[in-house]
Amino acid sequence: MANLIPERFLFRYSIPIHKLKNVPDLSAGMAKLDAKYQFPSFAELEKQEDFATLAVGWHQSGLLFDIQVKKESPVVKYNSDEPEVSDGVWFWIDTRNTQNIHRASRFCRSFFCYPNQPKQPAGNVPIPIARAREEAILPEADAQQVRAIHTEEGYQLQCWIPAESLTGYDPENFSELGFYYCVQDFQRGEQTLSVGREFPIAHDPSLWATLVLAG
Repeated sequence: MANLIPERFLFRYSIPIHKLKNVPDLSAGMAKLDAKYQFPSFAELEKQEDFATLAVGWHQSGLLFDIQVKKESPVVKYNSDEPEVSDGVWFWIDTRNTQNIHRASRFCRSFFCYPNQPKQPAGNVPIPIARAREEAILPEADAQQVRAIHTEEGYQLQCWIPAESLTGYDPENFSELGFYYCVQDFQRGEQTLSVGREFPIAHDPSLWATLVLAG
């Protein structure tokens, strides 16, 4: 009999991420991240295999995410009217890491970053969090930097989210962040940090993991 509760749901995750040496400028090219920035995979807890890898780095000025996606074919789905239903990755961030609330506070943010079609600019969409208990002012989409490289195997996507787009981001006084991600791929489905959308991961911060801002 299949487990009614996913194995990955049985754990609380606290993941250290390392500090960037410099603020990246994605307009000049992709940032280089070595192995220490690689995010762990928990898929093996359920004898699964990820199709995407994630790397994360932090700086006083913001957060950098690097996603590499292996696709079944190099075709990327993109909907210009609804980018958030395209191939790409969701990020949910809580700058206060409030793990005991079920509705987002004003310190919670949601971003969808997408690679777009080859030869077209990558982009992102700040998305309101459903059922939030406090209204949050969305940052402008062009405040974030996004860059993508397409290959025959898939794509690499980087997203720089500056501190100004993250209400309450203050690494000196708050060294832990609530965090969750979901990679969307129209060929391979979804890959998440832990449980999938059968749980309310998009609006319940109590389900998110903890990022520890390490040196």
